[in-house]
Amino acid sequence: MKTSLIITLFFSCFLVKAQSVTVGGRIFEADKSRACNPDRIFVVSVTPAKFDNSNGELVQRLNASIPFDKSISGEVRLLFTINCEAEAYGFQTIKGISEEIDNQIIESLEKMQSWIAGIQNGKPIDTMYSLILSIKKGKFKSK
Repeated sequence: MKTSLIITLFFSCFLVKAQSVTVGGRIFEADKSRACNPDRIFVVSVTPAKFDNSNGELVQRLNASIPFDKSISGEVRLLFTINCEAEAYGFQTIKGISEEIDNQIIESLEKMQSWIAGIQNGKPIDTMYSLILSIKKGKFKSK
């Protein structure tokens, strides 16, 4: 019985559901508007959500779609939802460079629907996703 309880508690760590996330003392609410299951938006999953192919491709596509001046450098941290149908939406800026630059990045990411949903128990799930983008001399860089 004790062993069963320990195993259950261990695996429940991978079933973390979130309706909000706290980052740096700020609370970010999950956007449930396009969630497949609004009551079960995960932060952690067995197979995490991700951008199709690689982060390198994401960086290439962002560089092709947003021409920044070489004077632009900094880091942008975003939080958004990738639903079970692999749609990215509900973008929120955790840390940005400027409102104008942050909005350009979000608009570009909203057009890139090349995401892969997270997987839990062999099924696609809604997942909150955190993305950190680094910009140096006007170009996105891979981390």
